Amino acid sequence: MKAISRSYEIVVGLKVNFFKSKLGGVEVDPYTLKRLAKYLNCNIMEVPFTFLGIPVGANPKKKRD
Repeated sequence: MKAISRSYEIVVGLKVNFFKSKLGGVEVDPYTLKRLAKYLNCNIMEVPFTFLGIPVGANPKKKRD
């Protein structure tokens, strides 16, 4: 993942800010997810989360969502 991000930085000329990035996984061991996040120097994504102002993974039956 880090090599792909670095390649993107070189080609496009933009730098990936891992401090602002969040890592999430589906059916991934929490310990593995924590190790990867530490290696990439990013945070772990928590569900539900908001993407472009839209709640993802939230319960649509709740009034607040």
